[in-house]
Amino acid sequence: MTDRDLQILQSFAWAVGVLFLIALAVFALVVVRRRTVVTENPAAPPSTAGSTNWIGLLTAVQADQIPPTAWFTLGATLTAQVATCPLPLRAPLVAALAGAIARSRDPLASASMTQVRRALAVLPSA
Repeated sequence: MTDRDLQILQSFAWAVGVLFLIALAVFALVVVRRRTVVTENPAAPPSTAGSTNWIGLLTAVQADQIPPTAWFTLGATLTAQVATCPLPLRAPLVAALAGAIARSRDPLASASMTQVRRALAVLPSA
């Protein structure tokens, strides 16, 4: 092996090492992101026995993070648990749901959101 071959091999090893570190960093970011999304995902249907994360729901509705297919199960569940919604969150949730209904292209998801919005609006304020 000549000095030139050794330099090329060394450059190749550095390039492979840098690519490996970049791939490892991307993998770590994906794993952390998945765990964060799974723990903070209000789109996962809450059980009827458990409590709903209303603040997480408000944040997700405002950011359009809930897929339309999730609303099929969320609509009925949230309507059943609407009495557990804290009073200060009711008005912002109604407003956020109205905006999400206006932006939605799925009529079934809009119907589920409307169901939840109406249930929240009907509750007594105090």
